[in-house]
Amino acid sequence: MKKPTPPVMDLVELKKQILDKEPAAALPCQLSDYWLDQVAESLERVLEDPDIDSGSYLAGPLALVVHILFAGTATHELEISHSQLYECLRSYQIEVALEAVSRRTNVKTTPASLDTIFTDRLVTSICVPPED
Repeated sequence: MKKPTPPVMDLVELKKQILDKEPAAALPCQLSDYWLDQVAESLERVLEDPDIDSGSYLAGPLALVVHILFAGTATHELEISHSQLYECLRSYQIEVALEAVSRRTNVKTTPASLDTIFTDRLVTSICVPPED
């Protein structure tokens, strides 16, 4: 049985709540639970289960990734290959998953920063005892 199709991200709300802010607002550790879930579902639809309709799910995650990438430039121009952009989307997907695990389990990981998000960074984790 196929999973139900998730809703497409509301780009107007994404712009108001995240993209109109500094690039650090687009880091997974800065996203609300709502946006973290929206991004995770959209990236899964685009990268793991692509079909004819999956392209409509790309706009939100792509906007977030590009917003972060612009943090590393001093101009309003960005040049990146298709393969590099794909790798950034994959890295972002991993960071979103790590953040979800950190928030929802007792395993806490070091969050990515603007300097480390699209790098082959060392992720450390600790197991925090559950609160009583």
